[in-house]
Amino acid sequence: MTNGFQYEIGFVSLGLGIAGVLAPYMNPDSWIIISIPTTTFLVLAGVNHVIEMVEKKNYAPGNTLVLISDFGTPLSLWILLFMTSTI
Repeated sequence: MTNGFQYEIGFVSLGLGIAGVLAPYMNPDSWIIISIPTTTFLVLAGVNHVIEMVEKKNYAPGNTLVLISDFGTPLSLWILLFMTSTI
């Protein structure tokens, strides 16, 4: 079952995904521009999952395994940006 919030998150994710697919065809600065909202969203979602683990003892796989992408994707993205001298 879904609610309005889940649709909103889906729409944001779709928009960020489309921007991420288009970024390679734009100015190199577009990589940095799309990285900021993407990593902000993922890191703060990860922080929220950690808070749920600590406060509500929610250790469900959907709340714990997602931390790999919540923190791993931004970390790998920024490492790649630095290694390619984009930043």
